[in-house]
Amino acid sequence: MSVEQANSFLTMLTEGKEIKGVNTSLALNLIPLAKELGRTELVHQLLTIAEREANTRSEIAWSTFERLKEHSSDTEDYVELAVPFEQDEQMSSFVAAVYHHTGLVHLSNAQFEDAHSIALRALRFREKNGDPTGLKFGLQLLCTICKRLNDSQGALGYATRILEAAIQEGNEDQKMQAYADIGHIQATVGSFDEAKDALQHSFDIATELDDVSGLLVASWGLADIAEIHEQYEQAMILLSTCVQEFMSRQRPAPQALLARIEALTALNQGPSSS
Repeated sequence: MSVEQANSFLTMLTEGKEIKGVNTSLALNLIPLAKELGRTELVHQLLTIAEREANTRSEIAWSTFERLKEHSSDTEDYVELAVPFEQDEQMSSFVAAVYHHTGLVHLSNAQFEDAHSIALRALRFREKNGDPTGLKFGLQLLCTICKRLNDSQGALGYATRILEAAIQEGNEDQKMQAYADIGHIQATVGSFDEAKDALQHSFDIATELDDVSGLLVASWGLADIAEIHEQYEQAMILLSTCVQEFMSRQRPAPQALLARIEALTALNQGPSSS
């Protein structure tokens, strides 16, 4: 759905200043769309409707959660909201969502240990629910947190689980991203053969998908490994190929990419000029 279509859809639901025929469930589902489109006033209207029309424990809980997010409440408020529902199987998706969001808040505040603890709790509820999409988000969050904690083995474990899920689903785009992530993590811990193998997998998938961003990420990592082994010409070839890919799509190559090629060119010419 384009931005114009999304705006038109939201406008259809609004007559003057009153929104007609919207219940709690629909209001809560429309709020993320309204936020993405920058419709702040509409977000407030939808949130008011969600709270006013809420009848069940689930609807009240989800509406309260949305209100807390709107006010950027303290993480303790989120935990207090979720804890009473931990033993309620019908509310396990809600608990997982609240804890996941709490982990994101901790992460944004650089509270990495707290972020890891609560994100792990969220993941356990995702696993309990058998929620593949939520599980994927949870694994990605934990992988990111482990990187911030300099826990490469933990990050590698979560990245590997993401890859396994992507392979099982046959999702090539997610496989490409997961292989790249694994490659960069392996390079960080000095496992260069494993890193090169993973990044090459990512590069090959990106080529098949004709994904220039994926090619850049994989090539950048492969160039890192080439540089570590003082294979500067190979690194230049990898990065120059990326520039050509951008040019073939009439897109400007990132400045960081051009700057790195320039630096490699100077480095590669150094010994011969001495």
